[in-house]
Amino acid sequence: MESVLYAFACKFLKENELSEIKEVFRMTVLGEMIWHDGEKKGIEKGIEALILDNLEEGILKDRILLKLARRFGLTQEQAESYFVRFAGNRQ
Repeated sequence: MESVLYAFACKFLKENELSEIKEVFRMTVLGEMIWHDGEKKGIEKGIEALILDNLEEGILKDRILLKLARRFGLTQEQAESYFVRFAGNRQ
């Protein structure tokens, strides 16, 4: 639903109107949801970069999992899940 509202806003509103709407959205539940979605995607990009950079440097999987847990506050299971997702067959 948020994406539909966003698409309509981008299509029909001017830049200054979008700025005003943006301020209003920040104060709404919808605004918080959009913010948290973006934040989650940013964290996942950081996790992906850590995994791929460490693999390029020849760091072993167990060490990468420890770094993920420490730097992102992940459980061992979460770290493993991200590793499988982003490392693919590069292990």
